[in-house]
Amino acid sequence: LIALAFKDVLTVPWASCASAYRSLCPNMLLYWETIRAGCQEGFRTFDFGRSSRGSGTYRFKRQWGAQEEPLFWYTIPMDRRRGRPVGGASRAALLAESWRHLPLAL
Repeated sequence: LIALAFKDVLTVPWASCASAYRSLCPNMLLYWETIRAGCQEGFRTFDFGRSSRGSGTYRFKRQWGAQEEPLFWYTIPMDRRRGRPVGGASRAALLAESWRHLPLAL
């Protein structure tokens, strides 16, 4: 689980578990403890992050009582070659693209 904090908002952009343990629902515990710790640390909002309506992650977040908020993708092209819309890109593709730009030390 990766948790990020900004001001009074705590968000989890990515969480996963080994498939061998999926039947034990470890992500439920990971989210529960992250939310609990966030409350203790004074965070006022827990942002479950973006997901496509009807997807597995969408259903997972809804069972926690997450409320939908409209979100939009925007790009600011640096030049014609770099500017490309990301609205149809999958979450995995966006993560992979972002990962390529991280410093090697990570």
